[in-house]
Amino acid sequence: MARRLRRRRRPWRAARGARVRSVSDAGLLALPGALGRLRRDIEAGEEPRVFPMLPFKMAVFDRRVGLIPLDESDLNGPLLVIREPKLLDALYMLFESFWERATPIAFTRTGSLQKITTPTLPDEIAEQVIPLLVAGLNDKSVAHKLGISIATLNRRIAALMKSMDSRTRFQMGWRAAAETFAANAPHPASKRSSRSR
Repeated sequence: MARRLRRRRRPWRAARGARVRSVSDAGLLALPGALGRLRRDIEAGEEPRVFPMLPFKMAVFDRRVGLIPLDESDLNGPLLVIREPKLLDALYMLFESFWERATPIAFTRTGSLQKITTPTLPDEIAEQVIPLLVAGLNDKSVAHKLGISIATLNRRIAALMKSMDSRTRFQMGWRAAAETFAANAPHPASKRSSRSR
């Protein structure tokens, strides 16, 4: 049975500027009409990703309400409504763990399905994260700018610190700045040639 996890901020289509993220398992994409519905969701602003297998269906709204269908085969069947903050936090963390590992999807102009690669290499992550940190943004603002959770941001920063052999963020920033300076510094030979002119 194809499953889909969704984290929604505000009722979908009801408010402008609402952010909707979803993770679908590969089985959903094979269902009749699924690609058409997914394309319409993308056009409405949804950010979809795909994962090989998901444990169950769920939807989380603003981390205030969670919905889990009790019978996945019945679209109009009963729903488990979750309002307990601790349970919502657990569902949110579950969603984020799948979201981080899932593959973004989109459609080409011709209407064919397209999978998008996400930056996973330290250099690519550094290009996203370090400029925002240098600009003085706090973790919450950086995570918002990148469209990721704070937990995901912390994991990426930890990976960067490890790749740069740094124990603190300050040390990581210092080494990143030193590497940038070294990469952009003019070669001694080019200095001599410019002086001789």
